[in-house]
Amino acid sequence: MDGRWFYNYDDCDNINIVDMEVGWMKFLTRKLVTHEDLNPRGYLHGGQLLKWIDEEGGIHAGLELNTGLIVTKYISDINFKFPVILGDVVEIGMQTIEIGKTSCVLSCEVRSLHADKVVLTIDKIVYVRVNKYGLPKGHGWMNSKKDRE
Repeated sequence: MDGRWFYNYDDCDNINIVDMEVGWMKFLTRKLVTHEDLNPRGYLHGGQLLKWIDEEGGIHAGLELNTGLIVTKYISDINFKFPVILGDVVEIGMQTIEIGKTSCVLSCEVRSLHADKVVLTIDKIVYVRVNKYGLPKGHGWMNSKKDRE
């Protein structure tokens, strides 16, 4: 297998090696909703959820582009679908849609583990790799040896 991969255990505890390709929604972050996360109506504050999504997306894009210098360039329409209450656990999933010369395009889905419902979807989030001055910088790992010569 080329590229990145991880181990996956099936129902019989057999280890399978799974190739991670563009197109997989990866749910790697879970957050417990506490009092500090609530709005005045007693539901998870949308701004807090967006903060968590932006952090997770930045980490995801940084790993995809092999850098820690990432900025959020664009977030498409945000579709809130279900409220989250105190004590619930939300799971944040990111899917790599496209990797460009300086950017990584993701989609996002957030699920409520207790309610077993989709809480939010975002079709497109764009992160850009930047230099120390905040200007776009190519990651270079996609270039072939021929292109560098």
